[in-house]
Amino acid sequence: MIQILSSITPLFILLFVGVLARLLKIADLEWVKVLNKFALYLGFIPLMIYSIGHADKASITNTKLILVNFGVILIIIFATLIVTKLLRMGSETANAYILGIFFGNTAYLGLPFIAALYPGSEGLISVHIAIYSVLLLSIGTALVKCEKLTGASCVGISKKLITDPLLISIFVGFFLLYFDIDLPKVIDEALRLLSSSLTPIVLVALGIFVGQKMEFNKDFLHAGIITFCKLIISPVLFLIAWKVFDFGSDFKISILESAMPVGIMIFALADVHGLKKQIVANAVILSTLASCVTLTILAALVQ
Repeated sequence: MIQILSSITPLFILLFVGVLARLLKIADLEWVKVLNKFALYLGFIPLMIYSIGHADKASITNTKLILVNFGVILIIIFATLIVTKLLRMGSETANAYILGIFFGNTAYLGLPFIAALYPGSEGLISVHIAIYSVLLLSIGTALVKCEKLTGASCVGISKKLITDPLLISIFVGFFLLYFDIDLPKVIDEALRLLSSSLTPIVLVALGIFVGQKMEFNKDFLHAGIITFCKLIISPVLFLIAWKVFDFGSDFKISILESAMPVGIMIFALADVHGLKKQIVANAVILSTLASCVTLTILAALVQ
């Protein structure tokens, strides 16, 4: 437990720096937008290319692990859809549940958190980020936008997948790895340096966002339920899969990624995809704060 705490405490200190900057009015939500753009285009893309390109080929091409991840996440998505239909929730509230419960902060918090626990696992973590991103941009988006898939929606989803910079960088990394292509040393070093800037930037940005005032209204109960499902129910399902399928140590990353707090990207998508923004905002803040405890406990359990 002490080793785990020593690994993750610096991450939460960075998170607190962002919260403090917000409380002292040094930074506001405009900072979050700028830092997030930097992270996406100048942090995540180099990191995906560098980490996958330098990864062990066998460890990130585990088909069984990938398929089980897809399977468990799909169960979570469609179970949430069915429950919201049975409870006759309004579409904005239901959509917040559907995306909020399955899509977590797999990249912003998941990557630095898990990499601190398991050094050298960045390549496998990138695969998990790709799984969640593909499901968010495809099935997740389709479910909240329409009752059934149409030709037009499939075309739109396909375009988003093809042009998404995060997914493109993942494919580039796999291309380099599969064909054993080594980039020139100067380019490789530049990618490494940009990648190293990612962790402090995204954690401070997340802290700035978390530092905003949470509104305790009727939507807070929904946010609490989403938080409970995201931080408790989801990892329990992955723990069950771990025991049933008798996976090795690689599946620990799957379990930890499933327990990440509600993804901040969901808040950015709230307007576009018809989600109740207040529910999503409260869920992001509440789940991020609660994850300081739940992730520490879960990390100890899977060790």
